[in-house]
Amino acid sequence: MNELEMIDFITKEIEDLQTIEHYLMQEIASVEVASNDKEFNTKMNIDRLYFLNNCLSNEIKEMKRFLKEKKVNFEVE
Repeated sequence: MNELEMIDFITKEIEDLQTIEHYLMQEIASVEVASNDKEFNTKMNIDRLYFLNNCLSNEIKEMKRFLKEKKVNFEVE
């Protein structure tokens, strides 16, 4: 993989992470709203938050593994 392909790959990964982050923030907002509604099942939303967080963590791990394989030094802030 040449440098341009690697940059494209990393860019796609970042876009995927941002999409996941967007959905996670929506879920967090819905849990906050639900906490005011006694009839709402907040456990279901909390489980969904954990699932989305796990997806995000997996994406980050995959990105780091790829960069490590390519011996690219990349620090995440």
